[in-house]
Amino acid sequence: MTINGFVRYTIGHGLAGVAEWAGTPGTVGGAVRGNAHFRGRMISETIVSVRVALPDGTVVDLPEAEMEFGYDRSRLQRTGEVALAADFRVSAGDPAALRDEARRSLAFRKRTQPLALPSAGCVFQNPDAASARLPEGLPASAGALVDAAGLKGAACGGARVSPVHANFVVNEGGASARQPAMTTSSSSPVAGIRRAIDAQFTSTASGPSPSWQCAESDDCGDATTPHSSSAGRVGPTPRSAWPEAGRGARVRTPPR
Repeated sequence: MTINGFVRYTIGHGLAGVAEWAGTPGTVGGAVRGNAHFRGRMISETIVSVRVALPDGTVVDLPEAEMEFGYDRSRLQRTGEVALAADFRVSAGDPAALRDEARRSLAFRKRTQPLALPSAGCVFQNPDAASARLPEGLPASAGALVDAAGLKGAACGGARVSPVHANFVVNEGGASARQPAMTTSSSSPVAGIRRAIDAQFTSTASGPSPSWQCAESDDCGDATTPHSSSAGRVGPTPRSAWPEAGRGARVRTPPR
C-alpha cells in the first residue's frame, strides 16, 4: 500500500495522526524500513508496532522501541526482516480539517520537490550539522551542497539531477535504476560530492554502477519502480476493536 493510499484511508475514516504525510513517495513498507522523514518529523513518531517476517519465516510483532529507528534507519536494514504491517497511533479527527492538512502538506511538496516526474525520492542523506565541515553560508542540506557544486540539472540519458531540488534524480523518460546508481562510481562527480559531504545513498537500487560520463549508446538495463515493498497487505483491525479515540487508538495499514 502506498503512503498516499493510507493517508486517504485515515482521512476517510476520520482518523488524525498521519494526514501531514500526504504526498510522501513510495509505500508504507518503504517508509517504515527507511523511517521516512518530513519537515523535521520521522514517521516512526506515529508508529506503535510493526509486524515483521523473520528470515526463518516466523512472524512477530515488534514494538516501536525495538525497531531501532533513527535517521533514514530501522532494524530491517540490519536484519533482513520484512515488514508485513504496521500499527499507527491515531485519534479522532474531522475529515474536512484532515483534508486541509493533507492539501497543505502536498502543496508544500509541490513547491519544493519534483513531483511531476518519477524518482526514488532523496538520494543523499543530509550531513550532520553538528559534526560535518560545511562550506560557509550553506545549510546542512545535501540538496544545497549538490546545487553549490554546480550539478543541479546535470543529466545522463533519461536521468537528471532535478532543477527543482538537487537531492532528487528524476526520470525524464527511459532511465533505469543503473543511471541513478551510477553516481556511486568512484570516478563520478556526484561520488566526489558524496565523499566531500560524508553523505550516504538512501536509494536501494541494485546492479552495476557505470560512470556518470555515459554515452547515449550505453545499455542502462531495465527500468525499475522505486520503493517496492510488501508492507500493508495485512487486513485492518476492525473499527469496533479499536480503543476509544484519545486513549491511544491505533490503525493497522489496511489492504490494497
